[in-house]
Amino acid sequence: MLQKNARHRLFVIAACCALTLFLKPLIVCTRAAEPVEVVVEGIQGETLANAQASLAFPPGLIKDGRVDSLWLERFERQVPALIRDALVPFGYYEPGISVTREAKERDAIILRVKVAPGEPVRITSVNLKAEGPGAREEGIANLVSGWPLKQGEILRQDIYEKSKSDIVTRAVSLGYLDAQFTAHEVRVSVAKRSAEIDLMLQTGLQYHFGEVRFADGSGYPETFLQRYLTFSKGEVFSYAKLSQTQLNLATSDRFSQVLVTPQKEAATENMVPVEIRLTPSPPKRFKAGVGYATDTGFRGTLLYDNLNVGSFGHIFEADLTVSEILQGVAAQYILPGAHDPSGFTALNAQAKREDTSTYTIRTLSLELSHTRNIELGEDGSPKGLIAPTPRKMAPTLERGGFLTAYVKLQKEHSDAGDETTNPFLLLPGLRLFGRDYDNLTRAEKGFRYSSEVRGTSQVLGSGADFLQFLGELEFIRPLPWRCKFVTRFQVGLTGTNKAAEDLPISVRFFTGGQTSVRGYSYNSLGPTDSTGSVVGGKNLLVGSIEVERAIGKDWGVAFFYDVGNAFNNFSNIDAQQGMGFGGRYYTVIGPIKLDIARQL
Repeated sequence: MLQKNARHRLFVIAACCALTLFLKPLIVCTRAAEPVEVVVEGIQGETLANAQASLAFPPGLIKDGRVDSLWLERFERQVPALIRDALVPFGYYEPGISVTREAKERDAIILRVKVAPGEPVRITSVNLKAEGPGAREEGIANLVSGWPLKQGEILRQDIYEKSKSDIVTRAVSLGYLDAQFTAHEVRVSVAKRSAEIDLMLQTGLQYHFGEVRFADGSGYPETFLQRYLTFSKGEVFSYAKLSQTQLNLATSDRFSQVLVTPQKEAATENMVPVEIRLTPSPPKRFKAGVGYATDTGFRGTLLYDNLNVGSFGHIFEADLTVSEILQGVAAQYILPGAHDPSGFTALNAQAKREDTSTYTIRTLSLELSHTRNIELGEDGSPKGLIAPTPRKMAPTLERGGFLTAYVKLQKEHSDAGDETTNPFLLLPGLRLFGRDYDNLTRAEKGFRYSSEVRGTSQVLGSGADFLQFLGELEFIRPLPWRCKFVTRFQVGLTGTNKAAEDLPISVRFFTGGQTSVRGYSYNSLGPTDSTGSVVGGKNLLVGSIEVERAIGKDWGVAFFYDVGNAFNNFSNIDAQQGMGFGGRYYTVIGPIKLDIARQL
């Protein structure tokens, strides 16, 4: 009893410390007031912001906290010209400006700048035309007809320059690479407060993609490299498609350097050839790693990759994992998709043993799968980053989704409590995975989802009959005061006409641990047998809410509440609860988390 009370007091003390960090306002570091302050009056909004930005103090004005009087006089004389130049882009060419110097307490000085902007220059005429083969292109014609600076409006130089740039950019994006304004003139009469605009766009001819040449030395066959292209010969030339092609190659993890160069000067009949130079990365890689997680304990991993088997671009992967709970060895052979750089077909063989306080599961499996990107752009090309292999799919994807269809052969020998299952399974299924985060290593907003449908029947030669759905969903939303709200849901459902004990232990649901109901041991929750041993259930429901507050640049503190359980019948869920707090340290490869939780 004394030990239990001591543990309770320790938890409360630690929670109070974390709560103090969570609620304590950020230390407000205010710098000492500058001895010179500039106050601008008479204008507001964008004009005020631009004027203030133009009034940066010269380096010699303040030294060691003291004002240099000569520099102050010089700066004071410069202020009217600086303000006047800052107002010209907004159409105010002759503002009235006065500067007065006022003394402030503790030898501080205020320069009070009073601005009377006066009447702005307004547009009296606009003559904008487009000529050439692309003049009637909808994208160009719409921008010309929708020119934002109309007669009678204030002359805004920023809008004028941006609108010109938008028209040329649109023309180039449509393949008119020589598009330019052959006439661009703004005649301003300050005395009359008037401006006349004359613009003439010459589109030039439309260009198309020509031959693509891969320079020697890539180490991969050209037929394989073609799959990364987002364009084909004869299509309208597009710098955006060139950039996407370069991104596809750069994120394939096969090349240390990628250079995609359009050779416009070599164009014939407006067909632009493209040269691609690739410096291959070493295709064979060996990695070793160690780590620790509450659920699995200490672990070691050995990884081997060959990204260019037989110089065909095929991939072979092998890995060995050893931890206190999980031991496994796996190998897979991957054939990249012929046309989709994000798709692949994989053959995976695996032997695995998982030994927890609840169960022991030993499996041998062979899986054939096909994966493809399910989120496509308007041109039909995959959106987001490319996932060249199953192992690299999750870490490299910041936004996008993948769909995998598979069929698995599995033989298991498992024990849970007094129950033993030893079935052979022919298990077809579908997996769906996707996410959309604003930042992959420290997301402040976004979501992640994964789901799987799988099942088998004795008609297929399996030793069980069932159909299952597995799903997981995470939402992250920003909150005030550098906080964010994280909520997670996990669901597992099984349809079968058999009793729970007839379901293979490897496909039963368990919960508890770092990624489910914290405060309980890994997979220690679920239905029990007659002896009280946890044996797993047909269904699963878990929910979690978490509020995290950023501390400094790389740290965070979080409070969380988890609830859920595995069960056989919805009438007897017996939800278990856990709550606690934790620290977060964010690195370039992801967060390091330390949570302290207790059962409720």
